[in-house]
Amino acid sequence: MMVAAKHPTVRARRNDPRRGFRVLDGAGSALPAPEWPLRPNVDLLAAIKAAEGQVEAAQAATGPMAAANLTKAETKLARLRLQAEVWAEAEQALWVEAWGWPQAVVWRETRSERVLALWCRLQVQAEDGVRSAVAEARQYGDRLGLTPQALTRLQLETEHLDQAQDETAARRAKRTDWEERAARAVAAYKAPRPEDPGSVRALFAV
Repeated sequence: MMVAAKHPTVRARRNDPRRGFRVLDGAGSALPAPEWPLRPNVDLLAAIKAAEGQVEAAQAATGPMAAANLTKAETKLARLRLQAEVWAEAEQALWVEAWGWPQAVVWRETRSERVLALWCRLQVQAEDGVRSAVAEARQYGDRLGLTPQALTRLQLETEHLDQAQDETAARRAKRTDWEERAARAVAAYKAPRPEDPGSVRALFAV
């Protein structure tokens, strides 16, 4: 009786009790990152819309506190817009990086693009101090095999783990630190544009 050939990524190893585990290439995946599948962050868009309404109301108000309230409303709006920009940039960067990880071949086979995108969104928020996103990011990470325990549960393991970890650390060292990127974004927002001296960016230059 003929035995069906094993998938090339399933490698049985000698003297290893965990036969049948799929061994992923520790050097990572060469798959290109697909198109980002999620819509813009709805919660942030709603917050920005509400802040825009507050600015309009403050502009129409009168009284001794009108100017101060307007500045406060415009500052809040500018910060929300900045947050949306920074988070969107970080989501895209993490999305592209993740498709170079060993697990990416499994995500493509199982059509887990949206699950990965949700993890990227939640992970960015969790790293930025949003407590409500921490547990959800961890749950999605477990589903995607992003921890050693999750890999074992999914019957996956990574070949040349030490080498892969070194390469991942090297890639991360080359990436600009999150805080530095955020600081540059804030600095860019503070600089008023010559062609638009009345924009909300000018508020930060005061």
